[in-house]
Order: sequence, then structure tokens, then C-alpha cells
Amino acid sequence: MRDFWAVGCDLSHHFQDHAPSNCGAINRTLLCALCAAVVMCCVSCATRASRSAAGPEITPDGFVPACVIAGIAQDAGASSDPAKAGTPNDAAESFSRTSDALWVSREVMALRRAEAARADVPVEPYLDAAANIITDKYVIVECHVFSDLKDENLAQDAVGFHGISAYLLDADGRKTMPLQTIIGTPVKVEENASGKRFSRTNLIVFSKNDVWTGAQTLPASLASVRLVLECPASRSYFEWAGASPSQAGAALSPQQSARILETGFTEFYEKVFGLTHLLD
Repeated sequence: MRDFWAVGCDLSHHFQDHAPSNCGAINRTLLCALCAAVVMCCVSCATRASRSAAGPEITPDGFVPACVIAGIAQDAGASSDPAKAGTPNDAAESFSRTSDALWVSREVMALRRAEAARADVPVEPYLDAAANIITDKYVIVECHVFSDLKDENLAQDAVGFHGISAYLLDADGRKTMPLQTIIGTPVKVEENASGKRFSRTNLIVFSKNDVWTGAQTLPASLASVRLVLECPASRSYFEWAGASPSQAGAALSPQQSARILETGFTEFYEKVFGLTHLLD
């Protein structure tokens, strides 16, 4: 800032020396400030241009889960209000134990892209570019949630995350709030022995860097990370343990691969394509 002020003062002296005599006195402090602001703006624009020419900034992946798929669990420490049982705010009643969540890592992106190539499914070039940008900048959790509530309206509210606060909670107690929640699928209804089961896929998006400070939100050193679904009455979560050096890049099981490939590369990245410009 001191350098900008010095340059601004030099420019202001130049303008005063060459100003017409009938312009009157010019406030030197104001002129210095205006010139400094112009210099700062020019430098900022030049910096942005150089970054654009070099391509998008790459953010280190940070936290990497040992297993990308996590099942749902109930937080035993959360209080439960019996008066609210059976309402959309009672997570213990809302979600079936078959619910799970997928951490859409670089590995998941690569597996889906490889499957598209193997199946000869055409992929538009803009989606390939978008997939890399999105993977560099964001953590996306693909939540597949099920509800067996007897009340159909409450079941639909539950799988749509209505009245539910979702956030990441790391092993150090830090919360990371989502940037956006995207509807992955419409509500689906299936008949089973006990009645109807409702399901839906929701995509929850988090920035890999704090939008204000630029600091990494989920460093690689974390032992674990939870996606918490919090309600006034109770709290559920999906939890991922961090990968050790020996686990990094470990092969997925056939069951895990099949689960990941339930959603195709093009289908997924068409839904999240707008993220490429979310923080521009």
C-alpha cells in the first residue's frame, strides 16, 4: 500500500505541474489518493489477466477419505424431543438406515469418466473441462437418502432436506457450511412390505477454500470428516475417515464401483455445471 501511495503522489505532482493556470488549487492529498487508487486498479486487473492466461488456480485436494461411501448414523449425543417425534424435524425417524453418501473425489470423477469411455457414451468437451475445474475447487457430497415415514408429506420433506441444516464437521470441531444444495433427482416412491419408501438424491457443495480468507477448509491432516444433518430434535451424520498414506489410491471394491456408477459422468456434471462460475 505504501508503494501505491508513493506512485500516486508522484503522479499527482506531475498533474499539478502541468495543470492549466485557471484550474485553481488542487487538494494534494485527494489527488494522491485518487492516483493511488488508479494504480491499484491497474495492478489488480493485470494480476487477474495473468492468472486467467495461466488457467484456473489449482487447489490441493486436502482431505481424502479412506472410503468414499459412508452410511448414515444417529448422533447418540443429540437430544431428542418426544413432542417433535414423527415431524420433519425428527431426523431419527426421517431417514432409513439404507441411506448413504458419496464423497465425489477425483477418483470418483475418473471412474465415471472411464466408464463413459468404455461404454462409448459421448461426452461434450465442455463437460470434461468443467469436471476438472469443479473437482479442483469444490467438495461435493452426493447424498442418497431414503425415508419410510408413514406420512407421505413428511417423508417427502425429509428426503428433500426441508427444515434440516447440513454442514461438514471435522475432527478438530470446525464447521464448514455449504455453498449450495442441488437437487440430484426428483422424489422416487417404491412400494415395500411395510408401505411406501421415498428416496431422493441431493448434492451438497462445499468450497475447498474459505471464500473470505482463501485458507484450505479441509486439510489433508484431518483424521475424519462428518456431513451432519441437524434438526431441532436430533442429529444424523455420514462420516469418512481420512486415508493413510498406505490407503491413498487403494482400489475400490466391485460393490463400491457399482454404487458410484449408478450415476453417469454426463448426468452428474450437467447438474453441477453452473459451479464453474459460482465464485467468479
